[in-house]
Amino acid sequence: MRLRILALPVVAVVALLAGCTQLPLGGPGATPTPTSNGVESLEPDAILAEATQALAEAESVHVSGTLGEGLLGLTLDVTFRGQDLAGTVNVLGVMANVIRIGDVVYLKADTSLFEQLLPPDQRGSVSLLGGKWVRISLAWVTALVPIPLTADDLVSVTSPLTKGDPTTVAGTPAITLTDADGAVLHVATTGEPYLLDISLEGDRDLTFSRFNETATIEAPPDEEIFDLLEWLGLDGSA
Repeated sequence: MRLRILALPVVAVVALLAGCTQLPLGGPGATPTPTSNGVESLEPDAILAEATQALAEAESVHVSGTLGEGLLGLTLDVTFRGQDLAGTVNVLGVMANVIRIGDVVYLKADTSLFEQLLPPDQRGSVSLLGGKWVRISLAWVTALVPIPLTADDLVSVTSPLTKGDPTTVAGTPAITLTDADGAVLHVATTGEPYLLDISLEGDRDLTFSRFNETATIEAPPDEEIFDLLEWLGLDGSA
């Protein structure tokens, strides 16, 4: 928001300073107080429902952080746009670039990732995948690679929920929710009731941000794609 600066003659400025009349604190030029969206007055389950709906309706959202631990733990830095996504995921101990468009997923990673995914009799040819975007089906990813494919996949809580005190998360007023396992969620109480973060020690530590920013997600160039399922002679079904 731009504030317009009014140029006043010196005499007028002196008169304003010397006069009895004062501009009200909430007058023109004052920063407006953010308007509550009302979720802080709702029951915990209703707050989560509002946050989940707002997340589903957002044009895009950026998610970063960690999910799970150990061998199946992930580190995410991903932008979701509807059912599509693009970003990086540390999966099975290997950093991978990932793009999802519809029912197709593209992974670009060190060949050590594919050595863990391919059947033993195919691992000798894994060098073919080096430097390529490996095209696989959504069903295959769902079965073999634990990558969350929508932002909704990241929202998982255990009932009952309890509502905590109002707080501020990265400058945004929020209300706190805690689930039965100790996971802490913050939901914005101004603007759209967006989920701002989820944290549960040893399981999840995720931040949701950049809602509705322009996000262009496109398939890699054809010459950079290696169709893994075609090479394996599979039809793409898990």
